[in-house]
Order: sequence, then structure tokens, then C-alpha cells
Amino acid sequence: MNPSAAPAARRTGRSSLWVDPWDHSSPQLETDPPDPDQADPEDIDVSVETDGPWSALAPPAPATAPAITFIDGVRRTHARLNRQGQDAVVVPGLCASIAAGSCTWEPGAGPARSHYGRFRTRRICLFGGGEPIKLPEVDGVEFDSESSLAGDHPGLSAELNQHMRMLENRIARSVSREAGLRVADGRLGRLGDIEVIGYVKSHHRTYLHDPERLRLAGELAAGERTPLFTIRGAVEVYSWYLGLAADPDAGPWTGVARCEVSTEIDIQHAVRLADLTTALLPRAVLPAWREARSPQNLGPIAALEWQLRRELGDAGLLRRAIELAVRSWEGGQ
Repeated sequence: MNPSAAPAARRTGRSSLWVDPWDHSSPQLETDPPDPDQADPEDIDVSVETDGPWSALAPPAPATAPAITFIDGVRRTHARLNRQGQDAVVVPGLCASIAAGSCTWEPGAGPARSHYGRFRTRRICLFGGGEPIKLPEVDGVEFDSESSLAGDHPGLSAELNQHMRMLENRIARSVSREAGLRVADGRLGRLGDIEVIGYVKSHHRTYLHDPERLRLAGELAAGERTPLFTIRGAVEVYSWYLGLAADPDAGPWTGVARCEVSTEIDIQHAVRLADLTTALLPRAVLPAWREARSPQNLGPIAALEWQLRRELGDAGLLRRAIELAVRSWEGGQ
């Protein structure tokens, strides 16, 4: 007969909190999960700019190029946590830092010459189960306590993404219209009520269902765009694909991005914004040896992301502070 476990080795009868020993701070783990939903054909109207056959449009460069202010956010998960209550139910949590900011670029000054605007950062301790947990402050490091109804770490990661988007939203709304065009990385979402251009670098979703239109979009040359089309949804937008760079040795959709603006603005103004972005954004493309995600990750966005990651703080020191805070946590006493 096997001997019973020693009472000192068991955790029953009290709450406990512990840190997952795995390192979850890798940038590869912080990318946005692709949206699995595809746009239905009835959600798309391809006749808003032209009701005839599509062809690539190549707008001329503007006589005076306005400044472009990019808005972006980054995140880093420092540690995954777990809490077991007296009911023996394990609830997931995480500690993370998020940052958002802006970077203004003068199109005539080269792709890497930009100046930074305002930055905002937050440190968050996010727990599932709908009950926040407050960690004690350690070495001057304090995490805001937030709760979620999510029941697993992927759900918490998606919730953390929403907190980052809200921080980006605050930055975008604080940028004056005098700063030129405002371009937010990603879909518009909550920014659909102001004049901001959403810049989408990846193509997880299919918006054009006609094979000829898909082929046209995927083979755009630098400085070309598709006609505008409408995407209906929670935020209805005008959208267009534009070519950033053309590499004959690369596959389709390499060097192609998608932009969108709210349909709250009139169609003529949306066309002007589409023409400006198509003519100007290719100037911001960095050579591949300077930016691994070029051409879609434009020079000012790459510079902004680099600075924002510095704003997140030292990963090793923050991990140590979290581990010390968990050890001194008194929520289970």
C-alpha cells in the first residue's frame, strides 16, 4: 500500500497563487490572433467608386505632401498566473504591460525621419472568473487590477488586446488634425467615429470574392490602388487595397496593404484620402535589410514599435517583481 501524502505537501483548505514557470514574453507570442470570420459577399459593395470593371488606379503625387501621424500599440506578457480557490477551481491570470503612442512622419524627409508624439503605458494584472486580484507593489512596480469573464489564457490574451486597443484609441483622439493624416495600425474598430485611416498589413480575411478583383488586388504595383469598396459590419467602412512595393520574384500580395476609413465621411473625401495614401505610403517603405517585415511594416511604424517596446520596461526586472509580489500576496490568508 502506498503511503499517504504528507499534509504539508497539500494545498487544500486555502487559496493559492502561483506563476507559470514558462517565459511568455516572446514578441512572437504577442501578435494579434487572426480573425477567423470571413466577410460574406452581401457585406461587400464593390460599386461605391465605380460600377464598371475594375482596373488599377495610379493617383498622381500631391503638390504638397501632408504630414502623416501613425498610431500603434504593443504589448508584452511578463508572466502567466493561476489561482486556486478553496473550491479547488483554478482561475487563469496574467501580468502584462501595454503601450501606445504616435509618430509623425514628413513624406518629403525620407522613410526613417520621424518624430515621436505622446506615449501611454499601463501595467495590468488580469484575471479570469470575473474577480480581480490585487498584487502588492514591489520595487516600485505596481499592476492595475482588472478582471475578465474569460476562462482560459487565450481568452485573457484577447481581453488584453482590447485594453491595448483602448489605449491606442486614447492616443488617436488626442492627436490634433493639424498633425496631418492620422493612420492607425489595424482595423478602425472604436475609431470609426473620427477621421482616422486604418492600416491593415496582413490579409487574414477575404473581402473580394470575384477572382479578377482578387487577382488585381494581389498584383498591385507600388503607387497603385483598387477602387473603393464598402465593408459593412459593426463599423461600416470604405476600403481599398494599395501597392507599396513590387518585387517580381515575390509572390502575390507581397507589398500589398489594405486601408479603410469610416463611411461617416463623404465618398469624395474618402477617394482623396485613398489617393493620398496610395501616393505617399510607398515612400515610407524601408529596404528589407533594415526591417524584416518590410514592405508592409513601414519605416515610421517600425520606429514607433521599437520605441514603444522600450516603454514596456525591462522584462527581467518586471518578471522578478511579479514573482516577489506573488510570494507576498495575502489574498489566500
